[in-house]
Amino acid sequence: SDKMKPTSLVLLCTLLVLAIGSVRAQNCGDPNNNQTFAESNVVCIGLMHTHSYTPWAERSYQLEVSYKMWLESANAKNNGQGMYIVDHYYQFEFFEIEAGGGTIESPTSDSSARNVAAAQVAQDLCSGVYGRMDFVIAAYSSGLATIIARECEPYSVPTVTGNASGNNVYRCIADKDGNLNDDPCTYDGQRRWQWAISVDAQAQNYFP
Repeated sequence: SDKMKPTSLVLLCTLLVLAIGSVRAQNCGDPNNNQTFAESNVVCIGLMHTHSYTPWAERSYQLEVSYKMWLESANAKNNGQGMYIVDHYYQFEFFEIEAGGGTIESPTSDSSARNVAAAQVAQDLCSGVYGRMDFVIAAYSSGLATIIARECEPYSVPTVTGNASGNNVYRCIADKDGNLNDDPCTYDGQRRWQWAISVDAQAQNYFP
């Protein structure tokens, strides 16, 4: 399925909060904020869209609506204090950014230009240009998710892929001649990105 189940996202957020502790900063989009994750009790999520690519624009918009519904529900829990995890209440905040190099009104139809734009956006997002992200939700499609995971990997920022079912997004696959054509692969079946996390069904689970 290309749609992330709300329960999967809630569970994932819980695990990520436990894993990343107090090393992130809050206030999405503000690189000058010096509050730590523990001080702010705010989980900052980088949310990437692909509204700029016409065939995916509608699905990307539908996912955006779903994510925002989840965000509102999570933050409204416990009388508006947010989700209670271990010993703190946490609020969740999105920093939204277009990852396809254009807008719905002015789409980017050239795939090479779109890929370059997505790579730059992901690098900026994960390197702290917009403030440090606790994790990011990759843009729609396996191709862009792979690019985003690659760019965020050096910064150890978890990349959640709820809309990418391609097998080689997550693991290294040799071709019929035994060649590995994907970076940074060294052997068949190797986990491709240590910080990429899939919460949807991969193609190998429903294609023979």
